[in-house]
Amino acid sequence: MGNFTALERVMGDALLKNNLLFYEQVYTKTEVSYFIFDIVVYGETYKIVVECDGPFHNSEHQQIKDSLRDLWTIQNGIQSVLRFEQFEIYRDVQKCIEKIKKELHALDAALCHDKSRVEKIAKEKRELILRNRERYSESPYSNKRVQIWRAEDAERKRQRNWMETHAVSRSTGNLITLPPKFPENNYPNYEAAYKNTSITNDQVKPRSIEQQIPNGEQSVLLEMKKLAQPQKRLLMKFIKNSNKDGICTYRGNLIDIQDFIKQGFIVPNRMNQVTFFVLPNTPYLFKALKNG
Repeated sequence: MGNFTALERVMGDALLKNNLLFYEQVYTKTEVSYFIFDIVVYGETYKIVVECDGPFHNSEHQQIKDSLRDLWTIQNGIQSVLRFEQFEIYRDVQKCIEKIKKELHALDAALCHDKSRVEKIAKEKRELILRNRERYSESPYSNKRVQIWRAEDAERKRQRNWMETHAVSRSTGNLITLPPKFPENNYPNYEAAYKNTSITNDQVKPRSIEQQIPNGEQSVLLEMKKLAQPQKRLLMKFIKNSNKDGICTYRGNLIDIQDFIKQGFIVPNRMNQVTFFVLPNTPYLFKALKNG
């Protein structure tokens, strides 16, 4: 995917230094939605998921969601899920790596007798290695300039005309003549047409907020629209001033935001009394409003 957090970069660098094979931002389809695993680490007979949890995962609601997601994960082909919090990774990432290695060795000893599993994981690892080579190695044609062919000489034009008007019959094998599919006057000057084409802002219509969020979050948007104008402005300040994990600092009067807390628009952070989780139950709505 390429959208890595700072925690995932620190963990990825540590895994590389310890020669562990892994893949980042792994998209996994579920029955009703999808998951994106931060990192999947491969062993000899298994693979485990490593999640790098930021402050957003400290809320009670998010912890329940993470537990349900981990349960689904180990029931669908992944042997283990390890979660590391922000302070663990920043304080001692090597200790996290040792925990991953210990889990790998334990699962290896338990599952090494399963030959089919060994062959399946070995195939996935070979494909992953080839995929990484394609991503990070240069092509033999990199940084080479070629002259783009623009005009037809007489010989090339004759060959093109012959190929457009002749074919070999599949039934008899004889050469047959076809009517020209593309008359000469139908070849437009694409370069000139491209230069004269301009796309105005009226032609590109951005998607509305309703189109950017799933159906499950539409009800929250409707509740937000019912707020009075001063409350809407205050809630938008929370959204715009929050970080990418949906955490915002607020040192104002708590009475002003009691309604937001009751409706679940913001949730107090138990770890820090002046910070709040903004729209923790509707991540797509939060992203659309913050980037809008």
